[in-house]
Amino acid sequence: MVASSRIMFVLFAVVVLTLGQSSRPVSAWLAGEVLLEIQNVMDPSKAKIEVHCKSGDDDLQNHVLEYGKIYSFKFENNALDTTLFYCYFQWKNPEGKWIQTSHDIYDAKRDQERCMHHCQWRVAEEGFFSYSIKNDIDYAKKSVGPRSIDGRKQGFPFLLRSSNTELFGHQLVTVGAHLHMNWSFVGGLASSQIASTAFTFGTTAVLPFYALMVLAPKAELTKISMESGIPYIVLGILYAYLLYLSWTPETLQLIFASKYWLPELPGMGRMFSNEMTLASAWIHLLVVDLFAARQVFRDGLDNEIETRHSVSLCLFFCPVGIATHVITKALTKSAGSSSRRNMH
Repeated sequence: MVASSRIMFVLFAVVVLTLGQSSRPVSAWLAGEVLLEIQNVMDPSKAKIEVHCKSGDDDLQNHVLEYGKIYSFKFENNALDTTLFYCYFQWKNPEGKWIQTSHDIYDAKRDQERCMHHCQWRVAEEGFFSYSIKNDIDYAKKSVGPRSIDGRKQGFPFLLRSSNTELFGHQLVTVGAHLHMNWSFVGGLASSQIASTAFTFGTTAVLPFYALMVLAPKAELTKISMESGIPYIVLGILYAYLLYLSWTPETLQLIFASKYWLPELPGMGRMFSNEMTLASAWIHLLVVDLFAARQVFRDGLDNEIETRHSVSLCLFFCPVGIATHVITKALTKSAGSSSRRNMH
């Protein structure tokens, strides 16, 4: 039993190290304040832009940015290099229609080497431009990809959650006057990056077990692997971590939305529109599916029933895989009974 646990630990260590090396860019943590500026250069329309930026649970609210003016705020990167600020923009075009778009205005892994402590963006009709203070040139053009919202002004949806970013303040600069607004709150872990890594890790981690059950069902390594509880412990810890990160004050309200304290589809749909919540649900499904596949596999060994097709279905269609195994088991027993009767 000790040997099997060591084997499983080594397998998971290899998976973790491989994913870590392949998904993490090489960068150094940028200490100190970062000043981020967004300038309205909507020429020739000279339209006013409504800007709504957010980092995690903290909301910078809506701000109207006049043509030629700059909206700015300061913050510090967290120690994990995962600080993320996301902004939505909307403006009225010359035809009177409201145009809406969005942009990851600051991503620590992308921007701490690109613009260091002073990052500038210019919002134009044709796209976003980052601006280099050192070289005094525009570069890294990013298409706005705006969409018309049928002439109606709309609110900005946000689904980010983050932590450990300290925002010191921000200001809206206008002609002849400076409007200073002070903020003091915590936010800033790039939830989309964590969710994506967890999704990839969870999926990759369970695949070797399915491969063993399908390709080598009678091998000793497969039997040892199926007896181990290590994958469930590791994925269970990962699930708990994602659940913690995705939890918000309104989570319980979304789960128990009806007057009978039962889940409702609209509430669940809203909850799972969050990438972190979706990633935690995926890990939940992977754990349950692997557990069910293991039960099917072990039942097949005990009763000498073919399980490779059922185990394969359990990976993505677990209820179908379980139903297939039940049917296969019934047909196998029926065929065995018929054979014995014919022999007598």
